[in-house]
Parts: sequence; C-alpha cells; structure tokens
Amino acid sequence: MNQQTKPTTGATGKDRRMAIAMVVAAFLLRLAVILVFHTYEFPAGHNHYAFGYEMGSISGSLARGEGFSSPFGVPTGPTAWIAPVYPAMIAAIFKVFGLYSNASAIMILGINSLFSGLACAAIFVLGRELLGRQVGLVAGWWFALVPLYWRYPTTWVWEFPLSGLLLVLIFLVSVRLDTARWQPWAGFGVLWSVMALVSPSQLSVLPFTLAYPAWKIARGRKIPWKQMAITVAVFCIAITPWLARNRAAFGRWVFLRSNFGFEFWLDNYPGANGAAWSGRHPASNPRILAEYEKLGEIDFAKEKQREAFQFIRDYPGEFTRLTMMRMTDFWDGRTLIYESPDEPLKPWMILTTSLLAWGGLLLMLRNRERGAWLFLTFMLILPAPFYLTYTEPKYRHPLEPLMSVMTAYLLCAAWNWGRRRQKA
Repeated sequence: MNQQTKPTTGATGKDRRMAIAMVVAAFLLRLAVILVFHTYEFPAGHNHYAFGYEMGSISGSLARGEGFSSPFGVPTGPTAWIAPVYPAMIAAIFKVFGLYSNASAIMILGINSLFSGLACAAIFVLGRELLGRQVGLVAGWWFALVPLYWRYPTTWVWEFPLSGLLLVLIFLVSVRLDTARWQPWAGFGVLWSVMALVSPSQLSVLPFTLAYPAWKIARGRKIPWKQMAITVAVFCIAITPWLARNRAAFGRWVFLRSNFGFEFWLDNYPGANGAAWSGRHPASNPRILAEYEKLGEIDFAKEKQREAFQFIRDYPGEFTRLTMMRMTDFWDGRTLIYESPDEPLKPWMILTTSLLAWGGLLLMLRNRERGAWLFLTFMLILPAPFYLTYTEPKYRHPLEPLMSVMTAYLLCAAWNWGRRRQKA
C-alpha cells in the first residue's frame, strides 16, 4: 500500500464538513433535476399505474385502507409481490400529500434524492477507512456529481436509492465489526432485517458479510459462533411479523416476496432478447392478468416458474445463451436500446462505469487492499438473480455506490502514478 492510499479511521471536523457538503450537493443537484425537468409528472392512465408501477399501486391500496394488495393497478386482493417497507413509506406520503399527486411525487423523489445524497457520505467514510482519504473524497464526489447516478433517484418511485445506501452501510459495518460484544452483532441483524424488508434480492451477500468479520476475529481468537447466531436470530425475529402476515393472507408460508417464479418466466421463453417484455406482464396483458386472478398470486407464480423450468429442459442451449447475454447486458447496458429514444442513459455510460469499477477492483485485489475480497463478492453475487431472470440498468443502481469506491481507487492510482512519473 502506498502513502497516498493509507487508510484513515478517525473522523475529523474537516471530514464531517466534507461529508455534509457531499450530501447537500448531491441532494440539491437531484432536486434541481426533479423540479426543472418535471420528472414528478406521471401519466394518470390505468389507475395511475405509471406512478411507481407495482410499488405505487400497492402503496395506493395501503393509503386507501385496502391493505397490502393489488400490485397491477386493479383490485386483485392481498399481495407479497413487493417487500413492505418502501410501499409503506409511500403510502404515508400519499396520506399527507395526496394520492398520486404531484406534491407526493416531489416528496417521494426528494426522499429518494436524500437517500442518494446520504450514500455519498457513507461512500466517503467507507473509502477513507479502507483505502485512504483521497479515495474516499473522490468516491463520494464521484457518486454525487456524475449525472448517471441521478437518473433513478429523480425519476423512479422505487427503492433503488435506499437499497444502495443500506448496502454501503452493511459493507461498512461488516468491515468494522471486530468485537466479541453482542450489541454490535445484534445491530447488524437489525440492519440486515431492514434490508430484507426493503429489497430481499440483496440477501444473497448476507452470509459473506457475516463471514468477513468472523474470519477477522478468528485469526486471533476462536470463531465467534455465538455472535453470528445473535445476528441471525435478531434478523429472523425482525422479519417474522411480515412472514406471519403472509401466512395469514395466503394460508401458506411465503418468504418475503412471492414473485420470483414470475420474474424467472418473464424473460425465459423461446425468442427472448434478455430484457423483460411488457407483453407478458399482467399490467399490460389482460389474458395474463386473468390467469393471475384465477390462480391467485402464489399459484400463478408457481405455474410461471414451472413453465420457465420446462423451457430450460426443452431449450437448454437457448437458456444458456440468454443467461450469458444477461450477464453481459448487466455490465454494458445494451438493454437500453429497447428504451425510449428520449432515454438520457446510453449503453456507453453503463459500460464506462463498469470498466472503471472492475479495473479498480482488480487493482485492489492485486495490491491486497483491505476489503478487496468482500468487494469482489458483492460484484459477483449481487447481479446473479438478474442473470437468471432479466436485466435492466436500474437493477444495478444499488451496487453503484460501492462501484464508485472501486472507480475512485483506480482514478487515484492513475493520478498518483502520473504525478510520480512527472516528478521522476
């Protein structure tokens, strides 16, 4: 490790002011996009379905007192299509600022922008502690100022910015956790339970974030089995009320979300192109919606999963081709060619940030930086569900705060190398 990337653990007053500046700048820039480009205006058709899609539809049902139900813009009964925390937050905003109103949209997108801004501070702290203050500064400002990262907080009523913030916090706690005291491990379980009730697809890295601090502790002492058990126990206790609600609503156990089988089916069929096709979605296809209503949500998802597995058995080569295509598309953004011509994101933007992040990660591994293997785990594991189902650039957004740290490491290394060459 060179002098420029020496980690820093203590937060100075200057660092705190810098973190606040990042949060404020990121928030104001995103808020300006919302207000200047009127991204808060959503079409009113199909019972305001475009206002958050399944997320907004469920939130509207909650706000009207109809319970956690109806994900497709029409009354269809109880649902577990989406995890509960973010829809509950939107429903509370609907109650105060009006159902599907512009004021509610501004508030929701504004809160998303605040989550995105807070992620900048968390990125700064993570980069500073692992890789040095220079890397932390560049990473935080990179995520705050690069317009690519403004897109989803300012236009989508969805949980992506909150998931990104939570992932950085989880990563930070994982690399900091180095104690036998039970309280921090219990707090880690609470943090993971929040993540589970916001975006269950991120749970794939939970075992690794537990294994990392356990490995650090075990190098000098015994494996902290009791502390790990406390984290798992707190996590299970915290998500139990939602699981009990699902059991009561459907008469069977549903783990957090019910829709994986459907998502798996949505882009696994003969002639698929790697991106989800709305023609197979209940919100746009009356025949599929009627099937959903007839079978009920749980059996509908199981039936679609069965059909997807049958496709794999009948066309294993095509499934392999689609999976490889989705693996590539996740990192190069080619699915954007199916978006509107007015879409501000372009595939080259996705590809550029991917190359920078992977380049930084490879350099971190080469230099044996602290946390490098945990970064690699996140980059390999988190996208895996989308390789199997379908991919769009918005699903990468929760990972992009961590990618900013990797990018900053590469940029700082290149800058420092250039300065050394110049002096030589």
